[in-house]
Amino acid sequence: MQNAEGDPKAALESYGKGVEIGAKLAGNDPSNTEWQRDLFISYNTIGDVQNAQGDLKAALDLYRKGMEISAKLAGNDPSNTEWQRNLSVSHNKIGNVQSAQGDLKAALESYRRALEILTKLAALDAENTTWKVDLAYSHWKMAYLLGILPNPDKHQSESACKSALEILRPLAGQHRLAAEEAGWIREIETLLSSLTAPQKMPNKPPNRDP
Repeated sequence: MQNAEGDPKAALESYGKGVEIGAKLAGNDPSNTEWQRDLFISYNTIGDVQNAQGDLKAALDLYRKGMEISAKLAGNDPSNTEWQRNLSVSHNKIGNVQSAQGDLKAALESYRRALEILTKLAALDAENTTWKVDLAYSHWKMAYLLGILPNPDKHQSESACKSALEILRPLAGQHRLAAEEAGWIREIETLLSSLTAPQKMPNKPPNRDP
């Protein structure tokens, strides 16, 4: 509520108290996966506030702390799809900050790791709309970043755009997308067009990681 009301300083203080409690609980019982996940969420939440305030270094440090947890959970139980998706979220959040810092090479590697996880998840269940949308979004982020590199890889960027559209268009036809998600189709089509014609790159994909 403090964050929503425009008081990020107070929000960070409240979130910080929550992290202290969560870290203590998780430290007392490392085998309790729910407490570990709660701490992961807390780190990401504070990281989001720091990111929004422009403190990219602090945000990156917090996202990396969150990834230590998500990587451990995913590694301990590879069959748990929730842990795997959480790890993809960590990679994406870190990639977002790296991109904002101008470290496009590192961001590209973070996005690739998220894409690998989401590709595997989507293959497990063709009817899981959330995983398919996650995968399409990940392709879109890759496509954009590949297109703005100092030496753009337009071929791979085009391929990523087409992969995203191949997922989203059928879902839109089946009315399985939210309005915002359906709107991505036109934005990705615009990005694809910009790669084949001398025109300015469109806006980057919005942040939508949970």
